[in-house]
Amino acid sequence: MAKTIHDLADGLSALVTEKLSVRASDLTLQVDKIGRRAPRRVKRDLWEVANAAEMARHPRLAARFDVTPVQAAHRRAETWLKSYDPAQVRRQRRLSILVTILFNLGLASALGIWVLAHFGIIGPQ
Repeated sequence: MAKTIHDLADGLSALVTEKLSVRASDLTLQVDKIGRRAPRRVKRDLWEVANAAEMARHPRLAARFDVTPVQAAHRRAETWLKSYDPAQVRRQRRLSILVTILFNLGLASALGIWVLAHFGIIGPQ
């Protein structure tokens, strides 16, 4: 039982390193460093697996938790991590920045034209 929980935690740790580029010695430290890169529910599932792995190291604590919720949390976190595409997230972020810049440039141009027209510098004389 303890070995399987550690295997689950190690597998998730490898996925977090690969997909989110968060490097740390164990899953607990990685979850601390994830920040806003993962949704709250995924971080909660990662915490559950990390805490179970910590508890599994101690023989008395290992008997105190149920494996089924830990496996379900592992499955949910693993599903999200496997579907996460860092390249797509970068593309979407760049596109969002570009759209924001273009919108602000258009708004500034419209305001400039309105001010020039309001003071009679351009338009009908």
